[in-house]
Amino acid sequence: MVSKRARLESGEHVFYNILRTQYKTIQKALDIGDNKIRIVMECKKDLREVGPEELETKVNEVIKKNLPVTKTNMSREKAQKLVDLSMVPESVKKIRVVEIKDFDIQACGNPHVDNTKEIGIFKIKKIEKKGKDTYSIVSTVLDKEEPPKKMKKSKIDLAKGTRDFGPNEKILRDYVLNTIKKVCETYGFSPIETPILERYETLAAKFAAGEESDALKEIFVSTDNGGRKLGLRFDMTVPFSRYIAMNPSIKMPFKKYLEGEVFRDGPIKKGRYRSFRQFDPDIVGVKGMIADAEILAVTDAVFSELGFKFYIEVNNRKVIEGVLEDSGIKKKDWESVTVSIDKLKKIGKKGVTKELSEQGYSKDKIKFILDTLSKDKTNRKTLDKLKSIIKSKIGKQGIQEMGELLDFLEMYKIKSIVFDPSLARGLAYYTGPIYEVLLKESSLTSSAAGGGRYDELIGNYLGTKEIIPATGISFGIEVIIEALKEKNKANKKSVTKLYIIPIKTLKQSLKLAQQLREKSINTDIDLLERGISKNLQYANSYGLPYVVFVGEKELKQGKVKLRDMKSGKEQLLTVKQVIKFLS
Repeated sequence: MVSKRARLESGEHVFYNILRTQYKTIQKALDIGDNKIRIVMECKKDLREVGPEELETKVNEVIKKNLPVTKTNMSREKAQKLVDLSMVPESVKKIRVVEIKDFDIQACGNPHVDNTKEIGIFKIKKIEKKGKDTYSIVSTVLDKEEPPKKMKKSKIDLAKGTRDFGPNEKILRDYVLNTIKKVCETYGFSPIETPILERYETLAAKFAAGEESDALKEIFVSTDNGGRKLGLRFDMTVPFSRYIAMNPSIKMPFKKYLEGEVFRDGPIKKGRYRSFRQFDPDIVGVKGMIADAEILAVTDAVFSELGFKFYIEVNNRKVIEGVLEDSGIKKKDWESVTVSIDKLKKIGKKGVTKELSEQGYSKDKIKFILDTLSKDKTNRKTLDKLKSIIKSKIGKQGIQEMGELLDFLEMYKIKSIVFDPSLARGLAYYTGPIYEVLLKESSLTSSAAGGGRYDELIGNYLGTKEIIPATGISFGIEVIIEALKEKNKANKKSVTKLYIIPIKTLKQSLKLAQQLREKSINTDIDLLERGISKNLQYANSYGLPYVVFVGEKELKQGKVKLRDMKSGKEQLLTVKQVIKFLS
């Protein structure tokens, strides 16, 4: 009979290999007891969000294959050609090598089963976070699958990182979206729509998200019944670029806005979700910086209209690339270094310095990069400082474009601009000006909008090296909503302006409701034949501004009684007078 210890050890062997190869974990500690395994792993992905069900399924799929397990004793010299012996003391000269056929091979002195099916059912008891990127997982093996526990009542829940919206929040969201839409249309932008589902290769193209970008790692991936790999869009720029590439007859310049849900399988925090809404205005076909200035003018107008105190950070990716070239960093490494620079606000100068040092760059190079990319007291002083330092051709081009952009922004009389040369934005497709909006007097640290110029992206989708100038920005609707909530703006519970209370006059009240609705007055009516007191309670609970009492006595006078729910003031009015008062 196979011992429980051998089953536990073999189950841990399979589990560890899956964690290491599929989730890029590093083992920190291991404890195998009489009836459980405790393994401590370092992992960038939150293993609690991966969940026990996913991990158990992957381990049990291997176990069910009934793979043979061989145990071979051999010399250290021979074993080190087959397995990693870094954790085995040098004093140990005889090594026991355990191989699970077609799956894994490692050094292990503990007992193992003869085939994986003997392990039984692998079961995770709990997953706990023990520190930054460190997780403790306790698991065991069972003789057979445990029956599902009886639940007192069914648990209904949302997928992590998603939300429902009640009337008060949906009203606020619609207000934000309609405000952005109104401003965009004022500036001559027209709407288009693209599907949320794209071919995976469209989203994962090197020229789209970029191999170093978090966006690529966070794509929700699926496969259709025809075996084609698909993904949910992670932003609006990539689908829009695909749209332009597929519609070459569009007349330029093309000014559009695109609004909808985007998805990222990333960490969740305040203002950041896995399913969230974006609103993107873009301009295609204009090479000059005036297009970027137009986008920034729209952005300034939107946040001003929403009542925020804010500033817009701007930079040019060519400035960063020029500094990297001057520092002697190879072009093939620019993307990874730019991704590190993009983390300055999150982990600070010290954290970025450490990250770049770990990539093998010298202290002098890192200091030159970070010092050069620091901003001065004013935008013009920052520009002058860069002019005196940057020597590379691409860097000088970036400085020239920044000068032109600042000139245009002065013509637009935009006062919210801050030129920050360290602003990087991690996506690989940016080729020129980039921008981010940050809110003042808010606890939210995420940018409320961000974007930039992407002159090469559309041409890449066409399969050519053609430069098709394009620039745009994405409004972070979720961040804006959270910020408005902080300002107590999410207090409207209904769009109804007038609530009709029939007093044994349902027929006449329905006629009145239709008259008001035909005049575009948002009108509701009691449908439950409740008394006056309960109807007033109902109106108060939704914050309805006005009610109308329709009684036989008032109707004989050709009038109805209108009450202001805030002040309590009542007045007898004709229907025409009610319409005039509420219009």
